[in-house]
Amino acid sequence: MSTEHAPAAPGSVTLGADAWAIALPADWLATAPGPDRGQLYVESADGAKGMYVSSWDASASRFDTPLKLAESFKENSLATLRNMPDLEWQLIEERAEHDAQGATIYLDSLAAASAYRIAGKIMVRGHTVIRATFHDYDCQDYAASRAYFAPIIASLRFNEPPARA
Repeated sequence: MSTEHAPAAPGSVTLGADAWAIALPADWLATAPGPDRGQLYVESADGAKGMYVSSWDASASRFDTPLKLAESFKENSLATLRNMPDLEWQLIEERAEHDAQGATIYLDSLAAASAYRIAGKIMVRGHTVIRATFHDYDCQDYAASRAYFAPIIASLRFNEPPARA
């Protein structure tokens, strides 16, 4: 995992692993095992917002396109929401972008009665899958939450593979 200042966003840091990078507000803190253990959890200093990021090598996958692989992760994410006790989720947005090299699926869900929002971004390139979920544990204002997380979600990207000699 590396941390360095992101040049495009003053007051942010870039956090990442071999396959991915993301720009986060500078006050966010890693509180769980790093990417070398499969999943990273980072949260805001006040604990009101958080993000999980995981990556997988899906080379043994049975899916023949990046979009089908991404959709399998999407279905798993939606099933996880449905299985959360005492929360009634509404899917606010779902969209996909894809081409021959990769796919990205965005999900945005809200449990309004509990003021809890989870947005997700699933990215597939080759056999690598990156799944990030962005949590607003006290989402009193959906539009404000969306505006807060939009640049963070947009900044999640695949790192470029090393140049071949």
